[in-house]
Amino acid sequence: IFLRRQELSVVSLYEAMVSVPFVTRFLSLPVGYQVVFDGGKPTVLRDFQALTVPVDSYLGRTYT
Repeated sequence: IFLRRQELSVVSLYEAMVSVPFVTRFLSLPVGYQVVFDGGKPTVLRDFQALTVPVDSYLGRTYT
């Protein structure tokens, strides 16, 4: 799902956690990292470039 800028809004961190609870798993990523979901599986990006998630990492064990 792609959203247009006018479809987005600023919400508090609390509102985001209540609306999308699983996002708490990604709050500790460093600045410059992004997470994109496609079909329930996350793709981790650094500076908008996809990263390979190691199989033995938390994300690798949780989503593969």
